[in-house]
Amino acid sequence: MAERVRAKRVFVGGGSVAGRWAASLASHGAAEGSLILSHHLQGVYPYDEQQLATTLIDPDARLFSSILTIPWVKDSSSSVEEAAKGSGGVVMDATWYQGHGVEFLWQCEVTAWTKEPQEGDQGELHVLQVLADGRQLQVVCDEFVVGPQMDYSHGVRLHEGADAAASAPSPATDLHADVVIDPENSTVSLTDSNRYGFGSIHTLTSFQDAFKFVVAVTRAEEDGQETCLDPVVVVGDGVEAMQVIAMLVKFLPDLPVVLVLPGGSLLPSLIPRAVPSDIRDFYERQLTKNNVKIARGYEVVRPWATTETGSFSTLEGPASGLQPTRPRNFESCQPQFVQSRGLVLQRVQLDNESEMGTGADQQGLVHLPARMALLLPRPSPSTSIFSSLLPTDPATGALEVDDRFRTPVPGVYAVGGAAAFPLVDGTAATDGLSGATNSHWTPLLPTQWDMAEAVGRDMAGTQAPIAPTPIPHADMSFFDLHCRFRGVTSGEPVMVGDTTGRPKFFACVFVRQGRLVGIFLEGGDQSHDEALEVIARERPQILSVKKLRKLPLPQLMTDPFCLVPPELGVGEFVAEVDDEAIQEAFRRFDITGAGCVKTSDLAALMKELGADWDAEEQAEAQEALDPFEKGSVSYASFVDWWKN
Repeated sequence: MAERVRAKRVFVGGGSVAGRWAASLASHGAAEGSLILSHHLQGVYPYDEQQLATTLIDPDARLFSSILTIPWVKDSSSSVEEAAKGSGGVVMDATWYQGHGVEFLWQCEVTAWTKEPQEGDQGELHVLQVLADGRQLQVVCDEFVVGPQMDYSHGVRLHEGADAAASAPSPATDLHADVVIDPENSTVSLTDSNRYGFGSIHTLTSFQDAFKFVVAVTRAEEDGQETCLDPVVVVGDGVEAMQVIAMLVKFLPDLPVVLVLPGGSLLPSLIPRAVPSDIRDFYERQLTKNNVKIARGYEVVRPWATTETGSFSTLEGPASGLQPTRPRNFESCQPQFVQSRGLVLQRVQLDNESEMGTGADQQGLVHLPARMALLLPRPSPSTSIFSSLLPTDPATGALEVDDRFRTPVPGVYAVGGAAAFPLVDGTAATDGLSGATNSHWTPLLPTQWDMAEAVGRDMAGTQAPIAPTPIPHADMSFFDLHCRFRGVTSGEPVMVGDTTGRPKFFACVFVRQGRLVGIFLEGGDQSHDEALEVIARERPQILSVKKLRKLPLPQLMTDPFCLVPPELGVGEFVAEVDDEAIQEAFRRFDITGAGCVKTSDLAALMKELGADWDAEEQAEAQEALDPFEKGSVSYASFVDWWKN
């Protein structure tokens, strides 16, 4: 029979989001009796993701202090070694959790959820069936939070019970995920200065890990002599990948880096495939000009063992898209490689791709040497167990919540990517961009850390309704770039501005049913924040997509309503009178190139230019344009009549 565990409050998911929840409860004296069901072996710390990223990447930035900061970088001009040590703040280590009565269960998977009545007609209790590090448990609680989960596997498997701290009631000071590449070897722990080196494979549980990863790379050759030319390999396509690479470029500008994009494209959550390729190409150019090479459409199969020699395909070619080579002979690796000598990747079929390439072996495998590898986490669904009793967003499976992040079932909350918020048009917004978000709390959609903090206040009985109009948003900085997103990425993406201009200032605007519903902006400054939020919240109507494409971006940022159609009387319509637009439309009907269109095509031409006439009005227009029934109308005659 499953062991029964009783708790007042439970957080499902772990990670730094759970840490922020625990800190919020503790600040109101309500943490005692709380339990965190950690999905993996992770350190659980609250931190400010965006502010930390800015501090590490922008040499002029300074990290502000707050009650929830933990040791980070006091002065961003410090050396990598000193910056990694950190200073000041509140350390939420094992002692902190024990002192506030917060306990942990590690490597947890919730397999079922039911409810049972309390004694004395005191309402219902929630019962979570949990598989925790191989043990079957029944976790009984008054209320619980469904948090985000991430998949760290990437072809390597979690080592069950690999760390002694896994069975402890609270985490060690700097506990991080541990993975194994074979029964004898596990990855290094970046928290132990004696456990790092060539061939090590790492995962991230927070941005703090990313900084430690950079430190580990700098320590790899203690004699100061460069003897390894293999690249550092980063596997991932999201915001974290760009930020980690920006850190590597900042501190180690001559280091060769390979970015493996499993889906083939960069930043898919911010830049969907439908977005004009100019934008994706722009960001990829920022990588390649900083000594980063890109491998598209590869998944990690397994680590490349140090003892594995032979003839294998590898990756070489242009930086913007490495290609598989013919098999090459690989002999024994350098003795410094103690865990792996790289990664074995498998080619995956991408959209609009007809071939898999000829260099890889019959299984599409390539062997990529790596001095160190970083496997970035991928979102992992955590809501399927709860969806049978809770309403979900059909597109994402996220649980629907209100302005206090409560589901319709009393005592059940959801935060981060597990939560969906109703938008003004009846669709839902999820926090799939949480790794890049920078919350203003209201009226923007808050980050997953803000959500967790608010849930803690609500559980403690001190939360007031925030009542925002949720707007999905993301802010991201790397290299000398700063991009912002507001709204939703549905509808037709329209490029406004030029990716080749100086200074860097362009946008991709999403148009749905004649309205602006989202905008991705590169460049600009804080003066444009209001325009971005207006576009996302008020969704201005526009005359046409054509006019939007030709609109100068500064004009759109100054007045998001500049393309709103005028009010029309009966029988009126908004006619296109721009000479270039008229000429462009006319040419499409001028089949012979003689500067004339057939009279029979006039109705379609005028409709394209905005005319909204019935059949009788169309006949009158044709008669006016071709009174002698020649069967065609010249461009000059049409323009003169149309404009007057």
